Amino acid sequence: MKQYFLNFIEKIKQIADSYSLLTATSPYNSRLLLVLTIIFSVFLIAGILTWMTMKSVASQKPPFQELRARLTTFLATIGGIGLVLTFFEWQTIPYLSSRLLILILIVIFLFWSYNFLRYIQRGFSWELAESERQERYKKYLPRSKLAGLPRVKLKNLDSKKRRKK
Repeated sequence: MKQYFLNFIEKIKQIADSYSLLTATSPYNSRLLLVLTIIFSVFLIAGILTWMTMKSVASQKPPFQELRARLTTFLATIGGIGLVLTFFEWQTIPYLSSRLLILILIVIFLFWSYNFLRYIQRGFSWELAESERQERYKKYLPRSKLAGLPRVKLKNLDSKKRRKK
């Protein structure tokens, strides 16, 4: 067990080596680029699919509009920026291909996902309960007499009222 722990620490030192993190052009690693491209593509596609699939639910209930907007921007932004950084690393563009930028993106991802999960746990559940309470309240309010009439009949009624004046 001790040897496993020492090997793990040694691998972390290799990953966090300041030379590979802070160099202007990081060493080329095709396997890492492939993995990063797949991960960030999945994020981008998930953001687009979330935007498309939650459209019908979001149009019916206002709290889902906010959830859809937050989730879509979260996934699409992380995926898009990650793909751009992966492209820079593939082209070995100085300073933009630094692995430090990928590390910063991962930290931003963790912070953003924490805030998103906190919103779902606190804000979204409260907004959903409030929305359902408002719907129940509106269900028992008296309806307007003109609520069921088509638009054409409403215009005719308005013109008749004008003539009487």
